[in-house]
Amino acid sequence: MDDTNIIKNLEERIEHLEELLTHEREHVETLNQIGKALSGGDNLDTLLGMILKEARHFTNADGGTLYLISPDEKSLAFNVVQTSSLNIYMGGENGKITWPNLPLYKGDGTKNCENVAAYTPPK
Repeated sequence: MDDTNIIKNLEERIEHLEELLTHEREHVETLNQIGKALSGGDNLDTLLGMILKEARHFTNADGGTLYLISPDEKSLAFNVVQTSSLNIYMGGENGKITWPNLPLYKGDGTKNCENVAAYTPPK
């Protein structure tokens, strides 16, 4: 490899590292904003929307959903739903979710194992 190619290769690597550093700085700034919201007692729905958005960004996920266990602990209520490719943004700061809850148990009282979200909540 001649000197010109070595220099070009090094410049490309430096540019890539600068992009990564910018990306990581954005993550840290967002985490700081979430931390401030946590300590400031902001609206829970807004905070959960921020957390889901950043979790999706960290993992490069197209979508994500946060559920809350219903007061009777028999179902999961959609709290925040985000799917970029389908332009779906509900809950959090984006208004009410009208989808029905996911039942944790079937009609006969057995655990609902037909849905990953319903299968995984802790006791």
